[in-house]
Amino acid sequence: VKNNNPGLKVYVTIGTGQSGPDTSLINRAASAGLTVDAWTIMPFDFGGAGQNMGALTQRAAEGLKTALKNA
Repeated sequence: VKNNNPGLKVYVTIGTGQSGPDTSLINRAASAGLTVDAWTIMPFDFGGAGQNMGALTQRAAEGLKTALKNA
């Protein structure tokens, strides 16, 4: 699809845990040669009251960055 539509952008949004997302989808995309323009995570509801959502979101984003580098 992207070859026939060079202006098409591919964005993938996936769920995540506190340490980052499951890497299976990222690894399969890399193995298949899929070119993704941007990956995003949904860092929602990491636990009960008293959680530092800012710090947990940052940790999840770092986990995504690591997963992408390793794929």
